[in-house]
Amino acid sequence: EQPTMFPITLTLCDQKSGVMITSEIDLGKATCKYEYMRKKDAMDRWEPYKLNPQWIKLLGGLYGSKVTAEALVAFELLNYRDRDETECREKNMWPARNEQEYRENEKNFFSYLKPATLQLAVFGLRDLVMQVNEISENTAPVVVARVKKFEDADDKAAENYEMKFKWKKITDGGEEDNKDDIMQTWLSDALGGQNNVNIEILQRQSMQIMIPNKQILQPFLSIRVFERDNSYGKRLMDMGSHVASQAHSMIPNFMKAKAQGSQQEEDQQEDLDDSLGELIGEHRQSLGRMFPSNWYYEKVNYQKTFAEQQSEFKDFAEREKESVVAKDFFTEETAKEREDFIKTNRDEEHERKKAAKTKVKAIEAEQKEAEDVDSYAMPKALRKWELTNPAGYRKGDSVDRLPHSTDMERFNMFVGGNFEERKGETRSKKGETPKPNLDGKLEDRNLKKRPFPYDFWFENQPLLRNYDLIDPDVKKEQDWNFAYDDCYGFVKFAFKLTDGHEQVLVAPKKAEEE
Repeated sequence: EQPTMFPITLTLCDQKSGVMITSEIDLGKATCKYEYMRKKDAMDRWEPYKLNPQWIKLLGGLYGSKVTAEALVAFELLNYRDRDETECREKNMWPARNEQEYRENEKNFFSYLKPATLQLAVFGLRDLVMQVNEISENTAPVVVARVKKFEDADDKAAENYEMKFKWKKITDGGEEDNKDDIMQTWLSDALGGQNNVNIEILQRQSMQIMIPNKQILQPFLSIRVFERDNSYGKRLMDMGSHVASQAHSMIPNFMKAKAQGSQQEEDQQEDLDDSLGELIGEHRQSLGRMFPSNWYYEKVNYQKTFAEQQSEFKDFAEREKESVVAKDFFTEETAKEREDFIKTNRDEEHERKKAAKTKVKAIEAEQKEAEDVDSYAMPKALRKWELTNPAGYRKGDSVDRLPHSTDMERFNMFVGGNFEERKGETRSKKGETPKPNLDGKLEDRNLKKRPFPYDFWFENQPLLRNYDLIDPDVKKEQDWNFAYDDCYGFVKFAFKLTDGHEQVLVAPKKAEEE
């Protein structure tokens, strides 16, 4: 029989250590209800367990009504005496290192890491609230893009994948005489202040990453903007390193270190030059919204085109996106959902055992390429597309193909498609302006009605502090241009994820002067 369970209280605490005293402050709480206990069926087999984590809101504040945090939780109820059973061992929510490890131990893991290539393009920075207003290559802010690593890191520096974007007065390979090669800087009055900094960066880089294949684990991209460290101590360090480098240049060549050592010193010097100062702001976006389509839907049919499966991809992506949204309370699965999962799991296990027992496999005939002309005297291009006839036409082509040979009246007659009807300019009513009206900003992607297709890839994204992920696809509830206390500027960037590890693009280094 199922036991009577009391509600489960989940509390997030902040531990503070003092002199011989350790205190805990409750930041937020949530009450969860979970009552189903796993059991064995009539054949003495354990019911399969599905790890179904959910994001829930933790409420805190003075009256316990403010959302202070979100937590990813999952529950499993077992009898105490069954805790050491093999089928009841805990399932690791941390992703497996690769797909092979996951497939070999699916009962022990919830997800696995997949290789991907993150390609990031930074257009520029807008309305930055900075202490320095005069921009040069030594004082310009630095953009740092980070992705959290899900692998075990030996030190704190290796916890993130990282790329840096530094402002350059002239683009790589550009000329000072060409105004298109000069990166512009200007000041503006915005966010309740004056002399805010605006710069153009116009750089693109990429890096290889390993991220979970499930969006619910929320791998995210962090765009952080820092000021340069121009403190007095930093200037002394730079001066000392400059003097040391000058002294090193006076040593004869036969006393110099190896080329590899010299390169290491140059890299150390570059790290000193790029030392980061105070954080201006940070913008976070989920990487899940840009997952490749074959990550969203594992049962991809490669015999069909993307357009034929686009609706399935979209539905699956929407369900994955909804799973990331935090709920007000934990929702336990219904009895019907549990029964369907058990039945599906049993059927899949039966099919796997059946396939394992089958030793003799039918030998499939090798598919040969179609003949250039078939028995109806039809060439490849005028026949339907098949795996053996890749040159054939597909359903929905704009031009009608040659009819079947049995239709003798139209045999060898090519029927071409006519031009579509071309409509002229819509006649405006009396008193109306011929120019289209736009209710909102040009770069707002969430407008329901717009007089032109959306092609603003580099939209202003706010730089904040102590904020969670921001979904650019959701209608904005707040105009960050008027959030003077929370917004410290804007960053214009665009990114995409591609499946697998591709060739990495890095920022080119300056050539040494001989």
